[in-house]
Amino acid sequence: MIQAVSTPTEPVTADYVKNYLHWNDFTSDMDAILDDYITAAREMIEKSLNASLAEKTYKMWFEWEDLIDGKIRLLYPPHTSITSFKGIDRENNETNLTVGDDYYVYKHFAYEVLVMSWHSRYEIQFESGYENLPKALKMAIVEQVGNWYEGNDEMGELSASVRQKVGAYKNEA
Repeated sequence: MIQAVSTPTEPVTADYVKNYLHWNDFTSDMDAILDDYITAAREMIEKSLNASLAEKTYKMWFEWEDLIDGKIRLLYPPHTSITSFKGIDRENNETNLTVGDDYYVYKHFAYEVLVMSWHSRYEIQFESGYENLPKALKMAIVEQVGNWYEGNDEMGELSASVRQKVGAYKNEA
C-alpha cells in the first residue's frame, strides 16, 4: 500500500496556463477553477506514467513476502531520498532501519531497495518527484488543461497528443 503524505506544489500555475494559451479574458475568480484543472491533469499524467511529476513525500508499506530476491522497487519515481525506513515485527514493535546495516539502495530513476533485515512488515517513507519538471511534461499539463477547458477531450481522458508527449517518461515498473 502507498499513500502521498504531503500536498505537492503544482509544477505550473494558472497564470502560466493563461499566458501560454493566450487566455486574456479570464478573471482572477477563474484561477481556482484552473488550479483544479491543473491538479487533475497532473494526477492523470502521473497515473499514466506511474511517476511523480510534483515533489511529494510518500509512505509505502509492504510485507516480507512482497520482496523479490530480498528487494522491493519503490513506486512513483523519480526518487530523491529515503527519509525513514522501519521494520515491524509480528508484535507490532517498530525498529528504525539504517542504510548499510539493514538495507541498501540502488539509485536509478527508480530506487530499488535490498532489505538485509528480516521483519514481518516494513514502512518506508521517501521523497519523489521532479525538482525541475521537463519542459515536455510541463507543456503536456498545459495542453491537457486547455483541451479539457475548451471541451476538446472528455474530462478524465488524456488526449492522444498529450499521451505522445509524455510517453518517453513512462515508468514501466
